[in-house]
Amino acid sequence: MSAPTGPAAAPPLATALDETKLNLPGETTEGDTSDQPLKQRARIAVLIGLAAAATALLRLTPLGEVLMDFHRLRALLDEGNVWAELVFVPIVAILVAVGTPRLIFYGLAGLMFGFWKGLLLVHVGTLAGAYAAFLCARWAGRDWFSNWLDRHPSAGKVLTVPPSVWSVVMARQLPIGGLVINLGLGLSSVTSVQFVIGSLFGFLPAGLVVLLIAGGLVDDQTWESVSQLLAAALVVLLSGLWLGRRRIRRVFRKAAPHALLWGAVISAAVVALYLVRLSGPSDLEGYAQNRNVGYIMDAAWAGNWVVQHDVQNRITSKPPLHTWITAALAKIGGINRLTLTLPSFVSVLALSLLVFAVGSRSFGWMAGGFAGLATAMAPIVAKHVAIVRTDPLFALAVALVALAAWRAWNRGGGWTPFWLAAAAATLIKGPLGLLLGAAGLLAFFWERRTDPTTPRPRGSHAVGIAIYLALCLGWFLLALHVSGYALIDKMIVQELFGQATGAHKHSFPGQNLAKPTIYLLGRFLPFSLFTFIGLWRVVFHPAAQAIERRFERFLACWLVAGMAMFSLAAHHRADLLLPLWPAGALLAGRQIARLREPLGDRLLTGCAAATCLILMGFAYWTYHTMDVRRAGTTNYSVEVRQAAKALREAGIDPTALTHVHTPVTLQLYLHTYKRWVDANEVRGLLDRGQPLQIVTGSLEEQEHLYDVLRGAHVEELYHWPQDGAPEGGFYLAVMEAVPEA
Repeated sequence: MSAPTGPAAAPPLATALDETKLNLPGETTEGDTSDQPLKQRARIAVLIGLAAAATALLRLTPLGEVLMDFHRLRALLDEGNVWAELVFVPIVAILVAVGTPRLIFYGLAGLMFGFWKGLLLVHVGTLAGAYAAFLCARWAGRDWFSNWLDRHPSAGKVLTVPPSVWSVVMARQLPIGGLVINLGLGLSSVTSVQFVIGSLFGFLPAGLVVLLIAGGLVDDQTWESVSQLLAAALVVLLSGLWLGRRRIRRVFRKAAPHALLWGAVISAAVVALYLVRLSGPSDLEGYAQNRNVGYIMDAAWAGNWVVQHDVQNRITSKPPLHTWITAALAKIGGINRLTLTLPSFVSVLALSLLVFAVGSRSFGWMAGGFAGLATAMAPIVAKHVAIVRTDPLFALAVALVALAAWRAWNRGGGWTPFWLAAAAATLIKGPLGLLLGAAGLLAFFWERRTDPTTPRPRGSHAVGIAIYLALCLGWFLLALHVSGYALIDKMIVQELFGQATGAHKHSFPGQNLAKPTIYLLGRFLPFSLFTFIGLWRVVFHPAAQAIERRFERFLACWLVAGMAMFSLAAHHRADLLLPLWPAGALLAGRQIARLREPLGDRLLTGCAAATCLILMGFAYWTYHTMDVRRAGTTNYSVEVRQAAKALREAGIDPTALTHVHTPVTLQLYLHTYKRWVDANEVRGLLDRGQPLQIVTGSLEEQEHLYDVLRGAHVEELYHWPQDGAPEGGFYLAVMEAVPEA
């Protein structure tokens, strides 16, 4: 039967083999067919004999016991020397060639050699073994298989394989044993070059995931393990995008990008930022994170869930929802950089996807996608994606408050979600969240001037207010019962009124009126430029459709009213503007999408990709190269971790230490939680006849302790750095004080 014809039909495998036949050593030419059947049978017999010999070698000899016992194999090779590396490659090649699943060796490579070296060794070995099986199948069975397909043309139609690199890559993703794929490709019309290149890339998706996870499981530093585990998730995502790139091309040919594609891009951007932050040195002693770390330790380790104190015995200045969430994670996974920063990462990811979803529904997929990307990639977000502070979670809660208000306004009721979100925002950072989230409703008065038929925000608030008061006031009264007036003085007098009026900072409201606007423009570049353009268009060129015009004015009021609040307040930080950025990002996303018509899809996409890469590179430089402003804090955090590790190795019991002016992260790494005592309290404990082991993080404080403990027997047990006193860096000393007999 003749081969199917037509431009859409691929040639049968037998025909393709005839056209692209590769004459390996020992093969006959087309003109020499007299002894072809005999040679085919001989080659098949040789291949079967080799397979039987390999099976006997692996099953019946001590060598097979060693090679097939992976725990024993790892113990044999896990020496960290050149011999182990050289032997690993041929062992992998042999076992893969005879059909052992290759992913086992990716796991072993990650465990024994780490990521980069393991990737190189296992990839070379796996590729060599797969190619050996490929050549065996081609040498022994290709001619026979070609003749068989000629006699069974219907099977040829089913088993047609387009000879391309992409075919090999896709074959590697099938849930079929590697040996079957290698033999099948050897019988096909795929060339050796196509097989090697396709396998080189086709092995990566699943192999990298296993290698990253295995490497992360044996990493001593938690944040490095987390980076590798999250990188595995990123590899899965990017591999899926790459394998489905044809579908993605079809999506981009349509008028608007698909939601799944934009969601994947935004998620990948947030995950990449998180990896950049986690792979950099620790900065837990910076950005006032140390207080929050102390609150979390107090809840998770000391069990103080109602009201928390830090190690300096200072009562919490914020409501406890962020502390509760993080401490709950810490109870599950321990207190480490993952559990401490995970709420911020999830908050940024959820906020970016929320902005994307809302923008897509209101302004179209393109505008929503760029709005979500602006939320994720604004320069200030690189700081907040892995920070131990309330700001990212508070920004998410405020966005939920605002969008619930918008929904209730348009539906004429349903305010309970609004009050639930407001309760969450209040329990994160106070009642400011309610004001910021409700600010967008001021658009009613603006819209009413344009359209007198604009509906009022109707509906009952009774149930929502009751829930809000029950949650917020209920916690506050319970906390007041536990802590007394100290809670009011800290949380209301100093934090709420003090920050707003500047009573404790020698400033007054409105003193730096323009600073928040400068922060908005500078810390959210380049997207903030489009935000200001969007505000100008909302005022002077509003949308024609009523619902779109109402929403853009809602966003403008949310942003401008919030900026007015922060401009009039006495306390200014760029971080405070994060709850307003969703509104700014939505306005910016719509303006960026309007560039699609003059620039075209390709140029606009290229500019967006280049901008994101530049911002990602800037984030990497900031948190890895350590500019001058951050170097001191970052080095301090790193030294504290090193000192804690050395202290443990010195044989000192961390649970027996009395802490005097030590950083909170020292106790984090020592897995203890003890509040500070001052020098006078140390003297009082010693006067009661109690021997003490005292640890201090200050050279000046150590000298003061020597004066206070005069008369007692004091001996220094340990100090950091071990080579002498620091020059402006971190210092740690452990002293043993024994009272006089």
